[in-house]
Amino acid sequence: MRIPFLVITMSLLGLCARGQQTFTIRGQITQLPDGEVIGLLQDHGTIMTLAHKDTIRNGSFTFSDTCSVPTRYMITGVGDKFPPMTRAIWVSPGSTVRITGKDYLFKTWEIKSPVPLQQEADRYIFASRKAWDAMQRSDMEQEALSVKARQATEEEKKLLRKTRDSLRDVYNEEYAKVQQTNMTLLQKLPVTDSWIEILAGFALDIKLDPKNRYRNQTLELYKRLSPQQQQSRNGVLIKNSLFPPPVVKTGEPMADTVLADASNNMHRLSEYQGKYLLLDFWSVGCGPCIMAMPELRSLSDSLANQLTVISINMDSDKEIWQKISKNENINWVNLNDKYGMGGLAARYGVTGIPHYVIVSPDGKMIDAWTGYEQGIFTKKVGPFLQTTPAGK
Repeated sequence: MRIPFLVITMSLLGLCARGQQTFTIRGQITQLPDGEVIGLLQDHGTIMTLAHKDTIRNGSFTFSDTCSVPTRYMITGVGDKFPPMTRAIWVSPGSTVRITGKDYLFKTWEIKSPVPLQQEADRYIFASRKAWDAMQRSDMEQEALSVKARQATEEEKKLLRKTRDSLRDVYNEEYAKVQQTNMTLLQKLPVTDSWIEILAGFALDIKLDPKNRYRNQTLELYKRLSPQQQQSRNGVLIKNSLFPPPVVKTGEPMADTVLADASNNMHRLSEYQGKYLLLDFWSVGCGPCIMAMPELRSLSDSLANQLTVISINMDSDKEIWQKISKNENINWVNLNDKYGMGGLAARYGVTGIPHYVIVSPDGKMIDAWTGYEQGIFTKKVGPFLQTTPAGK
């Protein structure tokens, strides 16, 4: 199976704060043509956003920003020629990180960072370097076939699909090698943040396939987490993947939990019971989530006597959540779930965002859906209310 693009964050570490010490990332890559673009992604906990990008000139690229604590970013290649992957890169205040490598295989470029977490994370990559390189090449060839298929005839597309299926088989075989190596490392190495992140990857695979061959080993390894580690963002994600909580079904009582507002005051969803509730699961890096904000604002303003809109942000970076909330003028109930997809979202079966849930005044879930398009709230919420909501 393909590795999900979702990148799990290490919850015990802070993220960058503007106005702190500058860090610099310098890359020198051979056999990579001028004009190709490298992106630096900021990880918000649920979705990543493009923080910077630079164009390759004479094999080099550079990024600079500021941070106050050791911080993880992601690098990626921009364009069809790169494999659709990301690579973790750790920076610290005042540091210079150097990257060397060749061609488009950025997943296995060498990264020299003063942050020990870089070496810890890279241990898992370079233990399976040949497999990762094979996976990257497979991905690149698949991307090339996709581009070629855009102008192919139907007969040509059939042949291209057959070739692409063969490439997927290669990818899956190499991914199996990576998993085998990672499991061996997890069983030998002490528990660290990177260790927990790798274990979370196994747990997510098991959630998708309960018969996964590593299920028993993963269950045993989970027992090695301390109570504090089990309550971390990744720890909760692992638990809810291995032991999925019951998903609320239509007509059943809503799931509830304690969530923080922007001032770090704690609230339960049940506090707002008595009106219809519209729960909005979102992330700052989710384009459709942001596009929905004006309509949610109109909905909240015009139907305040019947409906309470509750936006539930799932990012670990509270600073950027608060900044985007201010920029988008979120003047309705706006809470943060520090556990992200492993938190309340798991109780509502959220697999993609934006995800919306309607709760009746007596606290029962009456509808849920994923995705936003203009006028969707009129179609979904309107039938339950006495008047038609704004934002048609």
